[in-house]
Amino acid sequence: MRYSIFLMFITLTGFLVFNVRNGNRNYGEHSQKETTNMFITITSSKVDSVQLEKVEKFLAEFLPRFQKQPGVNSVYHFNRPDKGDEVTVVVWQSEDAVKAYRQSELIKEVIEFEKANNLPATREGYPLKYKF
Repeated sequence: MRYSIFLMFITLTGFLVFNVRNGNRNYGEHSQKETTNMFITITSSKVDSVQLEKVEKFLAEFLPRFQKQPGVNSVYHFNRPDKGDEVTVVVWQSEDAVKAYRQSELIKEVIEFEKANNLPATREGYPLKYKF
């Protein structure tokens, strides 16, 4: 639920910034025109201070390769030490691209790392309704 609210906030902020920069004040009309078949995934896991260092090292090596995965449009990663979690948000060209990744060798690296470091992860995916 909190990730949904965060995601909606980011989407709304991006939408408003785009429209203000481009002089578009008719927000409702613009948003109805911009539909897409893109997909977004959100992966989160709880980490402690010891795990955090390992996660950051793993991601520094992994994310540049992951960004080259077919269908990946953009990757956003952040940690919230006060909440004890790490979150990765990925915007994909399509749901099929997500499915292909989830059957690839690359995701096996992530799953093995999570198991080896006792990092249970939550993976969610949603159609991206609007792109600006």
